[in-house]
Amino acid sequence: MSSPEQVTPTDSSSLVNEVVSAAIRNNTSQGITGFDIKPAEHPDDRASRIKQSEADAHIRRIKEVALFFAGLLLVLVIFGIAATVVLNTNSSADDKKWATSILSSIVTGTIAFLAGKSLKENDKK
Repeated sequence: MSSPEQVTPTDSSSLVNEVVSAAIRNNTSQGITGFDIKPAEHPDDRASRIKQSEADAHIRRIKEVALFFAGLLLVLVIFGIAATVVLNTNSSADDKKWATSILSSIVTGTIAFLAGKSLKENDKK
């Protein structure tokens, strides 16, 4: 087995200069005026960043689910009140009118939500 060839500092610095020059030429030819050379991320820093982003995503999902169920509960309570007014024989005609309007709005919104959700799923395919 042969040993790897030693690169002297002069050779490596000229290689870096050549790569940077080529990158600058390539970027300026594409209309890009600058670029960043970032150092490699330390494995511990990377693991910490990934763990933090996973925790943030988990909290965000919990908030979204809690908000969804709070909204659903509110809509169901309003639906129940409106349905009670519509089905109650002692309710006036005006009360039944607004209750019917609310019921139809809730049903229309539910259908639109479900249709929009199915369209998004079809777009993913």
